[in-house]
Amino acid sequence: MKKSLLSLAVASSLGLVSAGALADPIDFQVNEAAYGGAGLVTADLINGGYVEVITFDGLGGFATKALASFSQFYLNDNPTPVSGSSLGPAGTYNMYAVLDETGTVSGNTFTGGAGSMHLYLDPGQNTTLGLGATGNDPVAIGNNGDDIEIAWSTNIVSGFGVLIPNIGGFFDIWFDDLQLTAAGSSYFVNPNPFYVKANVDGDFNTFQIQGTQRIGGDVSVVFAVPEPGTLALLGLAMAGMGLGLRRKNLA
Repeated sequence: MKKSLLSLAVASSLGLVSAGALADPIDFQVNEAAYGGAGLVTADLINGGYVEVITFDGLGGFATKALASFSQFYLNDNPTPVSGSSLGPAGTYNMYAVLDETGTVSGNTFTGGAGSMHLYLDPGQNTTLGLGATGNDPVAIGNNGDDIEIAWSTNIVSGFGVLIPNIGGFFDIWFDDLQLTAAGSSYFVNPNPFYVKANVDGDFNTFQIQGTQRIGGDVSVVFAVPEPGTLALLGLAMAGMGLGLRRKNLA
């Protein structure tokens, strides 16, 4: 889900759109063979929906837990999903994420601080997901004995949201140091190594900035390579260890 021109205008006027948020997402490949798919799928965006419970402490702070379900891959801004994928209810496996964040709120603007993202595959398509009573409570996950965690991060480098009263709003969160599990490395097969940032963004329905609120909307995940300076430092470190670093030409 792309942000509307209105949302971008609001964000720009508030000085919230970062250089990272404007970067083009990288193409990536997943291998669905182990989950009933035909093989490799190329995409640059994972799309779905989410629900969250957010609690305001009345002192300018907030805490939130969110559950996102992803059902479609997209590529190069094509309006139709990538064909041939087995992801989603009509396919052979599901994907979901559990997210949490704390931060501050000023007026109608939210600034994220600490948080995490955990991404899972549900081969049995039978996992149940539920939110707690407040944004401080853990989420409830059931029938997940066969679920597989494929990626996680606990490093938010940028997080913000804007609420347009009586209309809705949007959020944009950048996670750094995305880590793939062993299963994740077999699923996300390109780029290799998968040294990327994960951008989670979406749109949400209107709500009141007080007490505890439950909201939902659209959500997407894209990936971007680290800044050139970060890659240069990484290259020097790897060379110093005698491991070397092979360049990859990312489309």
